[in-house]
Amino acid sequence: MKDTIKHITFVILFYLIFISSQSTTLAQIPPEELASAIWIIRQYGSTLGQDATSICSPTSRAFTCANGHITRVEFTGGYASFSASGSGVPDPTLNVINFPECTEFILYPGNPNPNYIGDPNQNILDKLTNIKKITTFSIISNEIKSIPNGFLRNFPQLTTLILSLPNVTTIQESSFEVSSATIVSVNLNFATLKTYTSPTNTSASLMWRSLGQLVWTVYPATADGPISLVFSKTVFPDLHTLVLDSTSPGTISVSASFQNLYVIGTLTSSFSLTVPNPLVVQNLRLNGLSTVSPPLHTFPALLTKYDSALTTLPTFPLPTSSFTHWQYGFLTENTTIPWEALTPDNKPRLLDISNNIRLGGSVPDSFCVNKLIISGTNISSVPDCYWCYRTDPTSFLTTLPVPPGFTCPLRVDQANQTLYTKEYRANLTGHLIGWGNNVYHPATLGYYILTPVVPQKILLLYYVTNGTQTNTTIKLNEYSPHTVNLTILEVGITLSKVNVTLLPNQKLLFTWLFSFYNNLLVHQFQSTFGLTGPCNINSTKYTTGPIQATITCLMDFNPFYTGRSFVMEVSNPHNKETYTIPFNYYPRLFSGQIDSNNQRLIYLFGDFRQNHSLANITINDKIACTINASTIDSINCTLSENASYGPANVSITVDGYLYLANDFLYFTAPPNNNGSTTTGGTTTGGGSTPQSQCQESTSNCFGHGSCDINGQCQCDNGYNPIDNCLTKFTNSTPVTNTTTPTSSFEIDGTRFDFELVAIQEIDTDENVVGELLTNSWNATINSDNSTTLVTYQLVNISDPLYIATMVQAMISFSTQPRDIQFGDQLLHINPNSIKLALNITNWQYSNLISTLRVVFRTDVNMDQTVEFGCKQQSISTFPYDQFSSTIQYLKEIKDNVQYNGRFIDYVLSNGKPTFSKTTLINQTAIQSSSSSSIMSTLIGVSLPQCQECLLDPDFTPLLIDNDTTVSDCESNSKTWKIIVGVVVGGFAAIAIAVGTVMLIKKKKLTYKQNKKMENRLKNMS
Repeated sequence: MKDTIKHITFVILFYLIFISSQSTTLAQIPPEELASAIWIIRQYGSTLGQDATSICSPTSRAFTCANGHITRVEFTGGYASFSASGSGVPDPTLNVINFPECTEFILYPGNPNPNYIGDPNQNILDKLTNIKKITTFSIISNEIKSIPNGFLRNFPQLTTLILSLPNVTTIQESSFEVSSATIVSVNLNFATLKTYTSPTNTSASLMWRSLGQLVWTVYPATADGPISLVFSKTVFPDLHTLVLDSTSPGTISVSASFQNLYVIGTLTSSFSLTVPNPLVVQNLRLNGLSTVSPPLHTFPALLTKYDSALTTLPTFPLPTSSFTHWQYGFLTENTTIPWEALTPDNKPRLLDISNNIRLGGSVPDSFCVNKLIISGTNISSVPDCYWCYRTDPTSFLTTLPVPPGFTCPLRVDQANQTLYTKEYRANLTGHLIGWGNNVYHPATLGYYILTPVVPQKILLLYYVTNGTQTNTTIKLNEYSPHTVNLTILEVGITLSKVNVTLLPNQKLLFTWLFSFYNNLLVHQFQSTFGLTGPCNINSTKYTTGPIQATITCLMDFNPFYTGRSFVMEVSNPHNKETYTIPFNYYPRLFSGQIDSNNQRLIYLFGDFRQNHSLANITINDKIACTINASTIDSINCTLSENASYGPANVSITVDGYLYLANDFLYFTAPPNNNGSTTTGGTTTGGGSTPQSQCQESTSNCFGHGSCDINGQCQCDNGYNPIDNCLTKFTNSTPVTNTTTPTSSFEIDGTRFDFELVAIQEIDTDENVVGELLTNSWNATINSDNSTTLVTYQLVNISDPLYIATMVQAMISFSTQPRDIQFGDQLLHINPNSIKLALNITNWQYSNLISTLRVVFRTDVNMDQTVEFGCKQQSISTFPYDQFSSTIQYLKEIKDNVQYNGRFIDYVLSNGKPTFSKTTLINQTAIQSSSSSSIMSTLIGVSLPQCQECLLDPDFTPLLIDNDTTVSDCESNSKTWKIIVGVVVGGFAAIAIAVGTVMLIKKKKLTYKQNKKMENRLKNMS
């Protein structure tokens, strides 16, 4: 007993000593902090004791003391008592309130005399210069009439600011300058403010730059004029929430675009809100008579919308798909609810019209798409869809009684049946099946979620299984008793990737990677196009990662198949999926080049795969080409003998697979071959010398030059050597067409047009298998001192096959000569020339062997002559290359004006030069012409199967004057002119690179094909 008494006595003594020690510690605060606390007590008339013990007493929470300092001030009516007569005069000599360890300062005086102030001449904001650790500053005070400039600079760690100063009538933006950008939340309330100005960023130290949330109560009734506020994103770069409140009569104009916008008015106060960028708004609240511009349908995600004092709810614009929630208050008995307009789609939304006691009527069945809150209204009836889920407060709330004997007539069509899911998903259908269930469910219940597709009728079920048949019970609504029993089986087949490999033994190896594949089910692989028979599975691999299954299978391959894809079907007993699989045959030839110094040395580019060194290459079906070096995409080989001049076929075999390319290479003859001379595009032979042949055939270079010993015209300055000095260069201005890329000249009333009309895909028999008409362009014109450039972009491509295809043309005219590197040749472009460049990119080919043909149209005379030296000389419209059927020149005469064009025999394919043929596609007599020899003509320039195909024609004007010739036939001979179009060929400034060319197996066009072309030409007219 004695020991117990001693123990109790010890405990009591220890407690008293501890309390005494604590009191002593708490009471020992610095004198300056004590003086600061007493000043506050007296200024606001508190009855709190004016000593350290009372101020730091645990029973008073107005001041919190710790470690010998005041660390928190919450000087409010809840924590301090006040006297209407005050408690003394505050020390007027106290210049600084010292709370260096204080982190929170809250001042809401609760004096029963609301106008009491100890010394009206003293402003607490002037003295708050040594509380640098505060993070929260909140003050409501009647005595403050001004805010000192820069007073916030004293709070370098401040994050939250609340200022409610009803007697402040003016504010300066400099009052809100800070020393560090730490303030994130601000609440402002100035009840007698006379002038409202929009915040600016005139000073980099203003607090606006760091704010995340701004709440501002506005008083239009006390303002000197209309209030218009602009909250710019440049001033508030981090602001996400803006709340503007007003209970004062009047309208406030506001411009703002932030994530959360809340403008809260009343029946007498309102906001006129303008949102410059509605796409950033996720939450919008309008209260009172407030309005918003632009209309609501421009906002992407209006989560809430509040309105009051409405007699008719807005019906236009319709809500967006992301709009989820309406809420209306202060509705009257005259308010009309537009039920139909509030159900524009199958998106479930919540309509909250609760506590509108005068609102009546009934809810129609059509509104069952949406959820509904009608508590505290006079609405008399609702459909069964709401009574079925009356226990779900998130879907339906009402003060109506449940109809007597009500039983929910719910029906689920799949109840007690097997539901086949794909990627763990399948639809449940029925009647009154609710708005879904998105509550989390554990793995034992498949993590299931029900998402509404058509509320009350179709719900999407997500249910994870391990591939086995699973029996389960699903809750249609987590708060309601409605459930459905199901058997679930995953049957999905989702392909992530498939590779197809051509094997040497005429087999195809398919490697399938599936992101969804139930390996517990038997699957079959079958071709429905391009191949025959099943694909026999030879390996399987199953994992739990993103790729659930890797399957390989083998099929026989027909080496004569020319398609670019196969159609394959993958199926199990409950599901079937069809896939189109791209296919790349090998070997393939993309481009080929002949060494300019040794024509027996050949360079081939293409796809030759791993056994490239074993390739068998033949030229013109008889000349072997022995491989010197090779890679998977290039081969260098040497011919066993010289090939004939002109176009040559190439065949290559790799791993038993053959690829043929007709007219793939072109062997060029030397300038003089077997004693013959080529002059002006015509080759002659015989015993005479080349020089004499030249003099005879050209009238000694038409008097504008002389023939050299090699039979070549050496022209006088300014005359064109292309046509043996017949024409001379002249100034000319082309016709600029801003709607189509047409090369045009117009001289003395005569006009020549060379017009691009179509791009065609053709097979080996020149049948058109695809066509893109080039009849809709956008044009841009740019000019400098010497060159005019018009850039055309083909637009309005309606055929889905060519949506990804890009066609660009450029027509340029320059007064200066130009030298352009094209492939391995340097092309000289004469002054005053038109150059037409054409770029075709990403053409979608229908098979592996088809090629492209660019179609141009012009009108030509097939029976034309000119007079020179008192003789009529016949001019061939289409002179051809001496070794092939490709057109070398186009010559057209109109009213003594001759237009010439020459076609270069190569283009650029994928950036590399390759042989190209220019052919006459079709001619049709022009019915409106007085001469039957005038023909509307389609000319085709061939391209290989390239992904980037480039052409680059140019046209040069030339002139001849009969008075300067040796002719003196007629005294009244008139000057006649010749316009020469030179060079249809490659694209400028493109380095040599691999070009794509496919099998070209030329045949003569049949009569039927010519009739087709005539019809096609008519359609292009």
